[in-house]
Amino acid sequence: MKKVPIRSNSEQAALSLLVQDPDILAKQHWEPSLFAIKAHQTLFTAIKAFHSRNGICDEFTAISELENMGELEKLGGHIAVLDILKCMNIPAGRVAQDVANDFRKELWEAKGYRDLIDQMEEMEPAIRRGQADLRKLSLTIESVSKHDHKPKRTKKEMITQIIDEMEGKAKKETLPTGLLKLDRCLQGGMHRGEMMTVAAETGGGKSILLVQAAVSALLENKPVLFFSLEMAGEDIYRRMAANLAGVPIREMEEYKDKHGSELPKISEALIKLHSLPIEVVDHLHDISDIESEIARFSGENRTDVVAVDYLQIISMPGSDNRENAISDAARRLKTAAMKHKIVMFTASQLNDEGRLRESRAIGMHSDQVVHIEHGKDKSRVVVKKNRRGPRNYIIEVTMRGELSKLEEVW
Repeated sequence: MKKVPIRSNSEQAALSLLVQDPDILAKQHWEPSLFAIKAHQTLFTAIKAFHSRNGICDEFTAISELENMGELEKLGGHIAVLDILKCMNIPAGRVAQDVANDFRKELWEAKGYRDLIDQMEEMEPAIRRGQADLRKLSLTIESVSKHDHKPKRTKKEMITQIIDEMEGKAKKETLPTGLLKLDRCLQGGMHRGEMMTVAAETGGGKSILLVQAAVSALLENKPVLFFSLEMAGEDIYRRMAANLAGVPIREMEEYKDKHGSELPKISEALIKLHSLPIEVVDHLHDISDIESEIARFSGENRTDVVAVDYLQIISMPGSDNRENAISDAARRLKTAAMKHKIVMFTASQLNDEGRLRESRAIGMHSDQVVHIEHGKDKSRVVVKKNRRGPRNYIIEVTMRGELSKLEEVW
């Protein structure tokens, strides 16, 4: 029995465009499973095979490839194949690529529904017994609407981007960390696709710097998604408000006494915070749930910056080795940063020797690692790893815990 949905016309149109503009396959991610009709899947395989070897493929080379595969007659011969490959007539270029990408999105969505149908049929006995893995099913449902449809960039586009930046024609977007000297050390701030790990002892200021970075991004109107695994969401909002206002949030009785003048500042900060694009999530701990939420917000263009506070309390089901679990969590957060082109801030505890606790691999997966260190009379932020600048760069700071702020000493 035929499974739905099948987009027969869209499949034919996509195949036709693929042989008209070779850059479509070079720039966009296509795979055989997008085509539900077996003949279309075979034709796509032939087109992609020839394109992989030669960088081009037109209708005649596609027919030749099918003939070599012994599949041409099964598809109805060269006339039937030409009917498919000539159903669209758009010259190679941006318009053809945009139209092809629209068809690709439609086919990805249809594939998602087919995958969901297959999974539901497979799980039906378990569902009826009340023993099904509902998380697996929910992830499949989410994937129908969350698939990343962004076309991949070509080598030429990447190199051109580098040249434009060198010549000053294009400016690399950077996002702030909340510390001006640290931004300078990072050549302007954090770049999309990067992950910074902030490390400190317990109570050493990890959350403070994450909050400060989040507030700095918000003030530039960059949406932030903040995962608070240790503190309640209200506590994160309190810290952000104190950082914005420059005064601590106090108990109501204190405002009735000598701190009444601070209340308008806090009220103004809370109102401003309410208008900024910030979402604090305090009910998720499982790495898969965190990944799904990042994908959802990114797919809806609701996040440029993600903060995860902190690595050692991320839940990693099925892992029996703590070091491997923390390493895998760090790797998956870095992967999410690259996949969704966001900036990722996370934090790690330091052990008694002043090293990243439980996994050295945290540093391997991070683009930047900064330590917050405290002496008897002063504190400092030390850049231990920096893919784009100097290491062991020291920034003298004063930690103002009541304001959730690290103030640079100039």
